[in-house]
Amino acid sequence: WIPASKIPDARRAPCPLLNTLANHGFISRDGKGITKTNFTDGIATALNVDPSFAAIITNGAIGALGAPANESASFSLDQLDVHDVDEHDASLTRLDKIQGQTLTVQPSLVDALLADSDTGFITTNSLAISRVRREKESVAAGSPPLSDHFVGVSLGEAAFVLLVTGLGEGAARQAKKDIVKAWLDEERFPVELGYQRS
Repeated sequence: WIPASKIPDARRAPCPLLNTLANHGFISRDGKGITKTNFTDGIATALNVDPSFAAIITNGAIGALGAPANESASFSLDQLDVHDVDEHDASLTRLDKIQGQTLTVQPSLVDALLADSDTGFITTNSLAISRVRREKESVAAGSPPLSDHFVGVSLGEAAFVLLVTGLGEGAARQAKKDIVKAWLDEERFPVELGYQRS
C-alpha cells in the first residue's frame, strides 16, 4: 500500500474502493492511463469476484462518462469525478457537490457511519440507517433529493462496504468497525487488523 500523497501527480476518484485499488497497485498507482481491461482485472483480483461482475462495474462507471471519454483507450480516475454522472450527493464518505470538492474522504462522515451501529460491527441494518441519514443530511444542506438511479447506486455502494470488508453470509454478514474505518479513511486493505479478501 502506497498512499496517493506519496505518488507524484496521482489522480484519484470520489470512490474509496477505486482509490484503494490504485493505492495497492491493482490498477495504475498514479491513477492514470487505466484501460477498461486493467480496471476490470484489478477489481476481479482485488475483490476475488467473477470477472463478468467486475466488467459490470467497469462498464457502468466508464459508460456513464459518455463519448468520447468512454470510447478512449484509457482514462484517469479523476475523470470519474463528474457530478450526477459517476459522482453523486449523499455519499457515505464525501461531501455533496454544493459543499465543496468531492474527491477527498471526510473522516467525520466515516465516524458518523460507524456511530450508526451500536455494536463493534457494521451491519445491513446500520448501513440502512446510514443511507437514510445521509440522504436527509444532503437535502438539509440544499442538495436535491437523489434520483432513483442514484438511490440504487448508493445502495450498491453501501452493500460494497460489507462485500469488501465483511465476513459471514447473507443478512448475517458484518464488518468490524476498525477494518471499515481503516479502509474508508486511509483507502487501504488493513490486513494487520484482520482484513481478508472475500
